[in-house]
Amino acid sequence: MVIAGAPARLRRGPALLLWLELAAAVAATGLGSLRAIDGGAAERLATRPDAVEVPRRATVATLFGLHTVSFRIYLQPDSGRKLSAP
Repeated sequence: MVIAGAPARLRRGPALLLWLELAAAVAATGLGSLRAIDGGAAERLATRPDAVEVPRRATVATLFGLHTVSFRIYLQPDSGRKLSAP
């Protein structure tokens, strides 16, 4: 949506949420890929979360929260898009 130019068509709040969602998704993907590359991660996580797992879980939770808030805004009538001039 960011590449397609959606933030330019949205009001300031929803556009900011879209950018924050992108940042959280990139962070969660990066931390998740570190976890996927590490072969012994499953055995270590069975005992306790390590230094990568805690921020990964936090970014996934942040992404979920941001997505929920932006989805609520988009479901309300006339809340997300900028008003076009007649």
